[in-house]
Amino acid sequence: MSTCAEITVLRLQEAAAVQVLDRSTELGKSFSDAIQATQGIRGVKKVHYSLSIERPDELWLLVDWESDESSQNELASEGVKALLESFLKDKTPSSNHAFHVSPSPYHVLNDPTAPIVEIFRIFFPADTTDADLEAIHGHWKKCSTLAIYSGGIARAAAWGWTKERDVPHPDGESESGFHLVVFVTWESLARHLENNDTEGFKESAEIFFLGSTQSASIENTQPLKGKAFIGHSGNTRSEDYPGPLGKNIKVETFSRAPPIPLYWDDEGRITAGAVCRESTACIVALNPKTYEVEASYSAPDEPSADLDMVSMVYMQILDGHVTVPTRARHIIDVERITDAAGKTSFVKRRDIDLSKVTDEGSRIIGSAYDAEGNLWFTTGGYVGVNLPTTGSTDVGYVDPDGKVHSINFPNTRAENNFAISGTDVYLVLGPAGEADVPNPTGHFYGFKPTKDDVKVAMAVPYDAGTGMKPGGVSRGSGSTPSLLGNKYVAYTDKADDQVSLHIVPQMPVGRNGTKPVCSMPMFKPGSSASENTILNHWDGGSKYSVIVGNYYNGVPLHVVDNTTISGDGKNLDPETINGPFNNIAQMAPGLSRIEYDEKTDKCTTLWTNNNIRGTVTPVLSTKTDLLYMQVQDWDLAREGHYVYYITAIDYRTGKEVWKVKTGAGGSFNYNLHSPMLTSGGGVGSHAVGGFIKVKDGRGS
Repeated sequence: MSTCAEITVLRLQEAAAVQVLDRSTELGKSFSDAIQATQGIRGVKKVHYSLSIERPDELWLLVDWESDESSQNELASEGVKALLESFLKDKTPSSNHAFHVSPSPYHVLNDPTAPIVEIFRIFFPADTTDADLEAIHGHWKKCSTLAIYSGGIARAAAWGWTKERDVPHPDGESESGFHLVVFVTWESLARHLENNDTEGFKESAEIFFLGSTQSASIENTQPLKGKAFIGHSGNTRSEDYPGPLGKNIKVETFSRAPPIPLYWDDEGRITAGAVCRESTACIVALNPKTYEVEASYSAPDEPSADLDMVSMVYMQILDGHVTVPTRARHIIDVERITDAAGKTSFVKRRDIDLSKVTDEGSRIIGSAYDAEGNLWFTTGGYVGVNLPTTGSTDVGYVDPDGKVHSINFPNTRAENNFAISGTDVYLVLGPAGEADVPNPTGHFYGFKPTKDDVKVAMAVPYDAGTGMKPGGVSRGSGSTPSLLGNKYVAYTDKADDQVSLHIVPQMPVGRNGTKPVCSMPMFKPGSSASENTILNHWDGGSKYSVIVGNYYNGVPLHVVDNTTISGDGKNLDPETINGPFNNIAQMAPGLSRIEYDEKTDKCTTLWTNNNIRGTVTPVLSTKTDLLYMQVQDWDLAREGHYVYYITAIDYRTGKEVWKVKTGAGGSFNYNLHSPMLTSGGGVGSHAVGGFIKVKDGRGS
């Protein structure tokens, strides 16, 4: 089933352009209501909208339809257009028009690390023959690789043809025809302009005179791509949202089933995973103020969806769709729906059965979308938490047509999820089965989708050590790969004495694809481990920074009734809730920032804070330059009294800036779950007994 997008372009009067996206104005509120009404039309998946950067009076709307059939060539944007009719600068077709594009570019519009979307249209006369179009399409694919991807700067690209053959010429001429519409996403406007100076772009420019082109860079106001428990499909844990500054600090606690994981979208809605009936997990919609459940999948009166909290560890959310693996080796796609009356519900849109292409007895632990809409998956397990696993790993993807492509790696185990850039997919595999011997070699892999199979594009060996480390979760590398800008990807090994951070070029760069450009031993010899995704941040220049925490002698997960890693927030046994699993003081200390400078080709440890012990990776707010994470009072913990805090650490120096107490006792234990930035400039923390939110108070 092919997808379809409806695009509407409107030129507004100057005053209207200033007000239309400002909800505090009457026009802005009416526009917001009209968008919500459009969102509620049957068959509409999502509405994207923004003003053009280069033409600030030009409003673009993109309505993502479920399919060509659901659009039926209707214009869902008619209500918005009617609202703005009296605010148009002029009413000529070249200034105000709508058309349908197939396939939809929805899969490239949702990357929070690429907020700039360039849209350009290549015009063709209405009488262009189908044979010519086929030749043009093949020519365009060759050109696009050279123009867009050769510089390694663009994030992703998509393109489609207008269904109509009477779309006005983009330069305002009287001629009409149809267009090839191209969408390219960029990390910043500067990166987009930088691409124009690359040799690949200059070399490809000649073919653009196939038709007259119009280019418009549009700020993407709906960054929705593949949010995962560790942040998004790049796994950076670096967020361009504000966090608290520690002024008049306020702590809010919510007693409930811990929402793990938990996501906010740009409309302020919260979607999460949680235990909702005994040991069964559900997908839930939470009230953004009270965190009470407003809807669940499965609903209370429906059969269980065969989910548990292991399913939720790497749950993905994309464009309102939640993708999660089941215990039976299926992947389900569940959409969150809000009807015209404001009632929320979940509807299962897709059920992909992978049980016949994966090993019996295995579990699907990871899944993620790439830029072409392929849904990647991997089987695996976690030795340290007794999750059953087989002696091999199945890695593959389900393409948009539903065809499954996979490859099996014997004597290996996946213990983390993917990192994805465009259609380049990265995964670390550890030893298993016959390969689980002292001092084996693990591998960091790079995969690409091809027409018929999964291509192994790179395989970088790493030291997998002699076995599990004290308090460890993984037999091999404990880190999910993490993208550093557009050029590099980072992960850690499992070396016995000191684990090392490795930074490897991403596949499009290819400068040194078989060995790391940086390998840095971390923490004190003999007490060094890594069991979390790593935080990273790129300064936009030559310097790439990585934050890694020490996990040596980690505490175990709090397990409820020997069945699930998170309870319902109420079944807390007073005999065990304050047990030794709370004693984070037993862990070896260390939180380090390592910097790789591309100009000098050197790695440096900028700072190590040995006052930090913890089982999680912090989250970075680039608006405050603060790292936020949960910590504990060591001295009290050694005496059996467990007091928990949220702390803020200066990203530049590694020094603690402020700390606030969140609670005492095992019900406030964050249970190995990382913090996240919340709406309203707060930072949130999961807890065994519910959820905690810390934010600046009034007058801050």
